[in-house]
Amino acid sequence: MCVAVCLNWYDVCLGLCPNSLWCSFYTKGYDPRDLLTGDFVRLDYRVKSPQNFRLGDFQKGVFVCLKEVESDLFIFEEVLPKLPKNRLCIKTKPPLYYRDFIPLVEIERYFAPPKEAQTIQDLLANPNNQAIVTLKIFQEKARIVDLKVMKYK
Repeated sequence: MCVAVCLNWYDVCLGLCPNSLWCSFYTKGYDPRDLLTGDFVRLDYRVKSPQNFRLGDFQKGVFVCLKEVESDLFIFEEVLPKLPKNRLCIKTKPPLYYRDFIPLVEIERYFAPPKEAQTIQDLLANPNNQAIVTLKIFQEKARIVDLKVMKYK
């Protein structure tokens, strides 16, 4: 009950705040279903770890900076240990066992009803298909608003 109330409050805060920003990204899905935690698609944003990062940088959290490449379509540009000024970023605290890439833990799962999750899983099993994820970002925090799969013929 408390979790639902907190999540609902978070949604209301992001929804009402005029400074929040909607962003879309191309992504791939992997390991889409987990019987223990429910029906979701796990998303891979392909954010690479910088070569010069220390273990302490990961423990404090890192900032993944965004760059707009088209109207409302963004890519993840670079990962920094400190919050940069005047740049759009998402803060994340990746697990310490990840070295080559940085999972965006807070937005890597898209929960869906069982039938929809299965459909998304089947579509993303094709390596040529990709998803477009729409995020809402406010004060370096992000949440998934929408996910659409683009099919390639």
